[in-house]
Amino acid sequence: MGYTVVDASTVVATHLNQVLQKHAHELLGHEEVQKWLDQLEKVSPKLAEELVPTTVSISLLLKVLQNLLKEEVPIRDMRSIAEAVVNVHPKSQDRNY
Repeated sequence: MGYTVVDASTVVATHLNQVLQKHAHELLGHEEVQKWLDQLEKVSPKLAEELVPTTVSISLLLKVLQNLLKEEVPIRDMRSIAEAVVNVHPKSQDRNY
């Protein structure tokens, strides 16, 4: 009849994965952002140094990452996200002068 039969553990794992993705922004906190920054520092130390606290605070970076997760944008590409924040933030500061 074309039905796909799966075991109970697969159903639970699939459901858990969907719930985690839906609420990932609520699970991300300051400690996780610090770990994210530590990983970025290993890959690109100068970029990490320029990002926090020179360009933005950890709290603002947390909010950016949470908003990306709310919009279901993956945050695995740390370098691209950091570069985008560093490039956008000075432009917004220039308007205040």
